Amino acid sequence: MEFQKRKSAALAAMNSPAPDKSPKGTVDAPIIPLLTAINSHPSYFTTSSCSGRITILSQPTASPSASKKKARGGSWLFVSHDPVKPSSLSTLLFPPSATPAQRDSMMKSPG
Repeated sequence: MEFQKRKSAALAAMNSPAPDKSPKGTVDAPIIPLLTAINSHPSYFTTSSCSGRITILSQPTASPSASKKKARGGSWLFVSHDPVKPSSLSTLLFPPSATPAQRDSMMKSPG
């Protein structure tokens, strides 16, 4: 019975107008039919699934105080669920006004 209580509570929260805890705040519309199919089964449920997305996040430059925080903020520069041509992102990623040092830092990978 515990599973049914958790499932009911999770699905009620997912179907409420309040935003969820994801960065987007809502379920991806293209994946709703799959979620509905999974959640109609008595032994399963899920509350999130990405329908296939490209996102580009800009994070602030690290500072000594920021290194102590788990979440360092940032802002979404681009989010799309549709196919994207790489050339359409080049100006976003490599603006003409960027210095060579800025361009190099944009391509660094953490870790």
